[in-house]
Amino acid sequence: MNKTIRSILIVGLLGILLPHPLQAAGGTISRHDGFILLWTPLKRAMEETNEKPFSDIPRDHPSFPLLTFAKGRGILSDDATFYPEEPLRMNDALLWLLRSRNVAPPTDISYETLGAFVSRYALLPDPGSSYEENPMMTQDVLLSLITTLDTALKNEFHEVSFYAEEFEGDGTAFGEKFNPRDLTAAHRTLPYNTLVKVRHPASGKEVTVRINDRGPYVDGRDMDLSLAAFEMLTTRSSGVLRDVTFERLGSVSLVEKCPAPTYQRRLGQVLLSPGIPRSIERGATITLSADAGFRLLQMRAPGMKPVRSETWTARGETLEISFEKLGRYSFVLIGDDGRRRRFQTQVLGDGC
Repeated sequence: MNKTIRSILIVGLLGILLPHPLQAAGGTISRHDGFILLWTPLKRAMEETNEKPFSDIPRDHPSFPLLTFAKGRGILSDDATFYPEEPLRMNDALLWLLRSRNVAPPTDISYETLGAFVSRYALLPDPGSSYEENPMMTQDVLLSLITTLDTALKNEFHEVSFYAEEFEGDGTAFGEKFNPRDLTAAHRTLPYNTLVKVRHPASGKEVTVRINDRGPYVDGRDMDLSLAAFEMLTTRSSGVLRDVTFERLGSVSLVEKCPAPTYQRRLGQVLLSPGIPRSIERGATITLSADAGFRLLQMRAPGMKPVRSETWTARGETLEISFEKLGRYSFVLIGDDGRRRRFQTQVLGDGC
């Protein structure tokens, strides 16, 4: 196949991939602007680095800290120059995109291994031709690649396990003391202090964890959850949970630390207001009422004996519940209609 025919083919294939034709994409995007475009959705915090900066990115350049940090983390290649205003080529865009999403250690993502990752995440219809041509990127093309990969990562299934009391007090890979009652997790490549929403679609349960350790080191397993986080998804006796998904939310410092609580409101035919929260920050208090009478049969705080009550809360009255201890609270309520229900609340640390 001659070069002219191959060029026509790659443009045609990209036209199938993208929501808009390549010809309408509005010109090429520079290496600098392309990297900013793919980096921004991550909400990843930068740390100080001793990395030698690119010679063509002066210290007063607005992106000097980011580009130097990305070079130090192996997301950008360890070259002397960056060529910020040069057009961004497809192979570099794919390399940066995959490395920035931490799909593998940066050293495992190279020009030689791009084909395997592109096939794994179905990023291009004909990766071989794309690499050979290595076309200049447009904003539309790059946005399509970003959306394709991020969507694939959110829908990818994983296997998770947990670690618990026997590791309490041990140091994590980042120097913290492990606490099985905190909502934390170990992952091989995701950055320290990244928040990840772990979902189990089959049960509809989910939990948001903070990455504070490395691991797991068992083939086929993708995350070790703290015991508290694991029990938000399934019972401890399960040991391993399969077919869960990960959604990377961003660094703790750049996203909302304490998500707005969601409430469990149904008690048979009785409607609680605001309800029993699924999670809440330590020290918080809720004022519970309902459209009919109810009674708190039992409340168990973490590490405490159950507390029982014989007092009914009538319609129009309120019951105040405080959450002072970290960990899982358990409640058993009964309504006027005789229906009982057990509720659970995970109490998060100060500042979540």
